Amino acid sequence: MIIATPLDLPNLIVDDWDVFWKLWNKHADYFVKVRQNIATSKLKVGGESPWWGMDIYYNHIELQPAWDAPIVNIQKDLPMLYKQVSTLPFKGVYRVRLMMSISDIVPHTDDDADSWSVRYMFHYTDPYPQWFFTLPGGNEDTKQIFKLPEETNWFAYNDKYCWHGTTRNPIHPKILMQVFIPLTYGKKHLPLVQSSIEKYKDFTVSI
Repeated sequence: MIIATPLDLPNLIVDDWDVFWKLWNKHADYFVKVRQNIATSKLKVGGESPWWGMDIYYNHIELQPAWDAPIVNIQKDLPMLYKQVSTLPFKGVYRVRLMMSISDIVPHTDDDADSWSVRYMFHYTDPYPQWFFTLPGGNEDTKQIFKLPEETNWFAYNDKYCWHGTTRNPIHPKILMQVFIPLTYGKKHLPLVQSSIEKYKDFTVSI
C-alpha cells in the first residue's frame, strides 16, 4: 500500500528571500498547543513546543488547529507568495503554516484520519533527507526515509496508515509548509495523488 508520494505541483516562488527572513525573524515564535487532538499525542496542552514558526494564510476562523502559531499578513510584503498559497489547488484550505522543528520529531500521527495530508519543503538545504515514515505505532524497525525528486518539494501522505517523523540537522534546519485542509476533503484529492503516484513511482513509499 502506497502511503506517501511527491505531488505533481510546481514549486513556490518567494518574491524576495531577504524580505521573507526579516518577517520570519520578527514574527516566528513557538507554537502553543490549545487542545488535545488525539489520544496518542504525548505533547500536552500548554506544554513545551518542539516547533517554531508562523501562519501566512488564514481563513475560516471556526476551524482551529490543535496548535496556535503567530499569524502574519504577507500580502503586502510578499504578494506573489501570498497569491500562490491563497490559490492552492486544494478544496477548503483554511490555513497555511510555516514551521521549523527545534528538535528531532518522534514518529506520530496528526489526526489518525484516513485522509491525505499535504506538505511542502519550503526551505531545505540539507543534502540528505530528514523526513521518514513508519507503520502506525512508530516502530523504528519499519522506518523508511522519504526522498523527494529534484523538480518538486510538494508531497502528500495518508495520516492513518503511517506515522511520520523527522531528524533535525542543526546545520541545515528546514522550514516545512503545512497546508490545513478539512479532513472530510482529504480523500477528494485522489486524482492528483493517483497521477502523482504514477509519475513519481520511484519516489513513493509503501508500508
